[in-house]
Amino acid sequence: RKLVMTIFDPKIDESDQLKLLKTCVSGMEQIVIITNNPQKSGEPLQIIYVNNAFIKITGYSEHEVLGKSPAMLHGPKTDPNELIKINHAIKSEKSINSELLNYSKNGNEYWIALHIIPASIDAHTCTHFIGLSDPINDKKRALKIAIEQKENLDFVLEVAGLGYWEFDLEKSLPIWSEVTREIHEVPDDYKPNLKDALSFYKEGTSRERITSAVAKAISEGQSYDEELELTTYTGKSKWVRTIGLPEFSNDKCIRLYG
Repeated sequence: RKLVMTIFDPKIDESDQLKLLKTCVSGMEQIVIITNNPQKSGEPLQIIYVNNAFIKITGYSEHEVLGKSPAMLHGPKTDPNELIKINHAIKSEKSINSELLNYSKNGNEYWIALHIIPASIDAHTCTHFIGLSDPINDKKRALKIAIEQKENLDFVLEVAGLGYWEFDLEKSLPIWSEVTREIHEVPDDYKPNLKDALSFYKEGTSRERITSAVAKAISEGQSYDEELELTTYTGKSKWVRTIGLPEFSNDKCIRLYG
């Protein structure tokens, strides 16, 4: 799909239409970069326009980047695999979405969510590419903190000898911590599901209680705290304390963990 830019107003001549477009784009909060299409122009990929948001975020002035390659924004931690995907999309004249680590003029790193669109000034062929970018430093920072917190939690639970488990009910994604796997004595390649997890509890009272507790957690949002007997993967009997907490969204249980 190509982007065709058109303003129709018989009272405005073509030069004024271009001025209006430039004013609109210049004032956008999104970073906007326009480049040539190397396959049509016969010249290397180069920047022919940047808006005010680009100047504010990168620290480069307009005259410092015009005629230069967007590669000037990349650095040692920019993912080369993402750059390969972007270059392939440009050669194929296709749009692409990417998350990319760029560098400002003073060397500061900043993450962007990048959307590149093939653009046309004649409504027929791809003559340019427009890159629209949103800074996502806050998103990346929050993700890093979440990962660090998860690693810290795993460490604390391991030291305390406590197992952690989680079931994503929407995606059917199970997570068992290392200690939980040790408690159940399962092999390294064992992939649990909710049904199998319940089957570890000894048939009879223990299994009936855990099955009922899980059902109420999912349907009614009731947490549970039980001491039950389970049989490990290798056939050993163990008494364990199991705690389950449901997480709801739009009146539906989406996650069960404990």
